[in-house]
This record gives sequence, structure tokens and C-alpha cells, in this order.
Amino acid sequence: LKYLLFLVDPTKLYREALSIHHLPLALSIARRSQMDPKDYTPFLERLHVMGAAKRAFSIECYLNRPAQALPHLIAAADDDLPKVIDFIREHRLFALG
Repeated sequence: LKYLLFLVDPTKLYREALSIHHLPLALSIARRSQMDPKDYTPFLERLHVMGAAKRAFSIECYLNRPAQALPHLIAAADDDLPKVIDFIREHRLFALG
């Protein structure tokens, strides 16, 4: 990881670790890089206590990938249909919704 951080932008590596939903790897990358702990610690702690579907939804939203976030929102929303509909409207995901 030390050499990989030397070759690749640490922010990109951190985002890739998040994209595969591997929180320990994301934390390890953030700690070994020059990232400010105030930037990543609260977010990773919030993700750690969430359920799987809500965690996946939050990660996809953080990475600005609403199309990939929608299925996770549907799984996490239970019976909160208005929240799902608002998300579809906000991100204009009508065909996918």
C-alpha cells in the first residue's frame, strides 16, 4: 500500500476502496496518505454503524453515482416510498426508477 500510494493519487485510491465498499481498506489508505482525519473519520464512523443497504446507498451518493445508489435506497427505504420517489425526481432517474 505504501508504494501504491506513491504511484497513485491517494484520493483516487480512497474513492476506489469506497466504491468496492471495503471500509477497512479505505481507512487504511486514508491513514497512510496525507488526508486530514477530520475529513474521513466521521464519515467512515457513520458508515460503520449503518446497515448494509443504507451504507451502500451512502457510499454511492458520496461518490456521486445516483444510478447505482437507487437500488440500495429501495432496499434500505422499507416502506418509505416518498423518499424513493423524491430521489428519483431529484436525480432524474425516471427510466431506472
